[in-house]
Amino acid sequence: MSAVNERVRISDISGLIKFIKELSSSDAAVADAYIEAYRELSGDADLSDREREYYRAVLEEKLSFAETVGEPGLFTDDGSRRYRLFYCAGDIMPDVLTYGMQAKEDRIYKSVSVECAAELRGCTYFDRLVRMQQNNCPVRMTELTSDPLVALYFACKNGGEVSVFAVPDTDCAGGNGDRALMLSCLPGFELSAKRWLYEAAINSLPARRFQQLKGGSRYLDESAEELYRRVTTEKPFFKRDIDPIDLLKPLFVIPEKTTERLALRGTAYLLSGLSADADEAARKLIAERVSVIRIEDAENVLSELSLLGINGLSLSAGISAVSKYIRSTL
Repeated sequence: MSAVNERVRISDISGLIKFIKELSSSDAAVADAYIEAYRELSGDADLSDREREYYRAVLEEKLSFAETVGEPGLFTDDGSRRYRLFYCAGDIMPDVLTYGMQAKEDRIYKSVSVECAAELRGCTYFDRLVRMQQNNCPVRMTELTSDPLVALYFACKNGGEVSVFAVPDTDCAGGNGDRALMLSCLPGFELSAKRWLYEAAINSLPARRFQQLKGGSRYLDESAEELYRRVTTEKPFFKRDIDPIDLLKPLFVIPEKTTERLALRGTAYLLSGLSADADEAARKLIAERVSVIRIEDAENVLSELSLLGINGLSLSAGISAVSKYIRSTL
């Protein structure tokens, strides 16, 4: 199963269920799909040396997960798995990381933080990004859901495709975790600083640590030191042992704070790390997919979903959203 090229075509809900059943019935199939794109990309001669180094490093981690396939304990007695399936309706690439927008990320972030200071007061770095994303502000987040039927509904309304991710539990992080915090600090950096940090992270991959002054009093790279400083404003006792790969690869985040909207849609987020450019950022997200579902008959799928009570009204959270939907149907 190719993470980059395969499209599974469906015209009704049964096609979706069949696909999920086939994918989930074989742990080997999940593992193969999970590592295929990284195995392919790590040997791509068209990539830069820096990007190939990144894919080789991540591939080692993915292969270590694949090695557990077939071993006792991959599935527990109650049938639960060590990985989770997430779905994304529409484009997986955040607008803020596309060409023409990357240089504006810090200005957007800082302007919203200042103008909406009262609304964001008390928010962690990660929660601030979530609040911005929920209010249509461009941030380095891709919204996911653990409910395939919800993803199917929104895909019918937006492009007709659902990206499927199979994520080992070890790759899922909480919104208050260290990795989520580090990536959530990135929007506040100017583009030049993010590029310096990217270069330092790539160069530090072999050692899996940023160079420090003797005694570990600070990082030699100023951008890494500034990231550490910002992280410690939220976590004062954060250890000075940042693994550079954690700044480069995307992170699947499950929020701790469950709002009505998040609970309703089983929401999670794919939080993007540092990349040299928009093409590299897109490749990293595409490489995380195990498949893509293409909806052939959106009208029929929406009709079937409605029979199950999944429609614009049931998926609207809050008085404002419900009122908007009702007005659109009058």
